[in-house]
Amino acid sequence: MLSLALNLHWGYTGLFNIGIVGFMAVGVYVTAIVTKPTYVAGGAAQVGGLGLPLWVGILAGMTAAALLGLVVALPALRLRADYLAIVTIAMSEIVRFSFLSGELQQFQLFGNRVGFGGGSGLILDFSPPLEALLRGVGLWNGYLGFVDAFQVLVPRN
Repeated sequence: MLSLALNLHWGYTGLFNIGIVGFMAVGVYVTAIVTKPTYVAGGAAQVGGLGLPLWVGILAGMTAAALLGLVVALPALRLRADYLAIVTIAMSEIVRFSFLSGELQQFQLFGNRVGFGGGSGLILDFSPPLEALLRGVGLWNGYLGFVDAFQVLVPRN
């Protein structure tokens, strides 16, 4: 979906937009909150969701992302390409900082305690999966040496 959205936005219109990740994050967050099972006292989870079916969560996520798009599009309607990119990246950063803030980790919605739990915000580990695998096996330094040797020995055209 993300590649289709980028192809439509950047490929056909030529407008640069990295902020599309913010719209995707809002849609995924709302989908997760809507479809997460409800909180049960004595259960392992400290917070719950609304417990609705997946198709309702997908529709809610799409609606939330569309509403955010409407809110961002109204002031940015007549901006040129560079300024549109600045507005969408700023929106994406606002969404990212909101998710990291911890305020969205646990809150009351319709009388239910919902959220992802935790208290230090959403923790995102951006380490490459190949690095973790090779460090576990003990081959990371050999891999880096191979990459360096390959870059030195193979001529570039």
